[in-house]
Amino acid sequence: MAHYEHIIICGAGRSGTTLVSGLLNAIDGYLIRGENYNFPLYLYKAYRALIETEKNAESFNNTPTSPWYRGRYGAADFIEHCRLVIRSMVLGGKPAAFFSCVGFKEIRWLGRDLHDESLAGYFEFLHQVMPKLGVIVVTREIDSILRSGWWPAALQMEPGVGQEIIDLYQDLEQLPEQNRFTIAYEQIVARERRMEQLFDFLGERYDADLVNRVLAKKHSY
Repeated sequence: MAHYEHIIICGAGRSGTTLVSGLLNAIDGYLIRGENYNFPLYLYKAYRALIETEKNAESFNNTPTSPWYRGRYGAADFIEHCRLVIRSMVLGGKPAAFFSCVGFKEIRWLGRDLHDESLAGYFEFLHQVMPKLGVIVVTREIDSILRSGWWPAALQMEPGVGQEIIDLYQDLEQLPEQNRFTIAYEQIVARERRMEQLFDFLGERYDADLVNRVLAKKHSY
């Protein structure tokens, strides 16, 4: 039985996140969507704005003459609405009753992608709006990442991007261990025991035939 109601798969681009989402989507009851340009990040920014509004309003009387005159709607109310919005986005019209675990994969976690928001703070928000959230971090040898896809061109334009990716993975490893699982692309393609541990993390039975069928298909590009 699934340990988590929600899953986010994260890693740098070309690390294997699409492959991992393919593995999870092959499990009965799982619906893991693709990238969304970190859509929830903008909800997080709105949430932080409400938090700051509440802090400023505490020093003033809540009257029409106050510069912080406001209604009863606050950050806690916004969290409840965010849960509904994100759930609806991920389900995409499919009945919730069909799925025990839903989520998405995303590769936009560098500082530039987060607009310098705190990764730790953002994930605290995600845990609030996606209850019982499990986080799967997909790593890959940095040299392999930077030789893949668009990265060679990006590296020519921005030589420091390799260090940004290294920093990202260090930050991801600081997320709470109890609901985070890290797996390397190299461990996946080699069918190492770490794959079985991934299924244990999810609360699912490891099925070697299912894994082989998924890995036999080309994912991404």
